[in-house]
Amino acid sequence: MSQKPTRKIKKIKKNNLELTRIAQPTNHINSNIVDVNYKIIVKDLKLKSLEIFNELHSMRHFSLPEIDLLASIHGFERIKALDILTKKKPGKDTWGLCVFLKKK
Repeated sequence: MSQKPTRKIKKIKKNNLELTRIAQPTNHINSNIVDVNYKIIVKDLKLKSLEIFNELHSMRHFSLPEIDLLASIHGFERIKALDILTKKKPGKDTWGLCVFLKKK
């Protein structure tokens, strides 16, 4: 929750193509959903053509207490949660988790 979604731009140029991806998030705080509006711009430098695509990705994020509650309702318990990149205990800078559950 401490990491707020931010606008990001990524550019890649390879051979005669240039790709630009713009990610513009909208955070829906009360529903734990982030809508990420992607604009993808493809330039063919040789043909001097341009194509633009738009996509919407809606993502739901969960807190560990929510995961514990849902697991408990369905007969599971959490045995471990790790930061997916560092494999360390999750903290305020953790973006993604790997959660291990076992059947009660």
